[in-house]
Amino acid sequence: MKKLLWGLGIAVILAACADTFKEDAVASYEAVITADSVEQDIMDGVAHVKLSADAHFDIALKADGDADVFIAVMAQPFLDAGLDLTKTPDSVFLNGDMLVLSFNVKDFKDATDAVSALSNVLAANRSLLGYHKELDHYGITLGSHKVEWAKDPLTNDKDAVIVLDGDTLTSWGVDLDSLMDWVVMDMDGTTVALFPLDLK
Repeated sequence: MKKLLWGLGIAVILAACADTFKEDAVASYEAVITADSVEQDIMDGVAHVKLSADAHFDIALKADGDADVFIAVMAQPFLDAGLDLTKTPDSVFLNGDMLVLSFNVKDFKDATDAVSALSNVLAANRSLLGYHKELDHYGITLGSHKVEWAKDPLTNDKDAVIVLDGDTLTSWGVDLDSLMDWVVMDMDGTTVALFPLDLK
């Protein structure tokens, strides 16, 4: 019985720590996206966060579609570097001048805005949330890609970063050496393309 109670106690502590970690990450995200340069709106049931003209991060308010989380970036640098849309899955597509990567995640509670949408997604998908110690960033993993944001935007010169997996981009025909406007580097043993954002 003592072992059982001890195990239950540890489980409660771990769950509480996970909740605090998620709450801190969401609070930091809210601080980042309330920067004056960031535009937020809700359209067609999706909370759109325009981190810049070149990078958007959107989450559906309800998990009732084929895709509910979206990364959108300016398409031209990828097209110029050889992106072949016949090699991408259906979840990756062009929308005007933006390249959209869409993701379907586990069912989450209905939300009202961008912050509650992220909170609900992470509550239902705890494994997606991570922390990048070197950059002092929280991040959400979406497939082989990530969106990261500063733990403290007041002290971090990279308020947010779009992180796309290099091997995936290469499989889509992208020549990483020719990719303009993005930083290609090795991160934790993986080649990635980074789009850092300094928000004002």
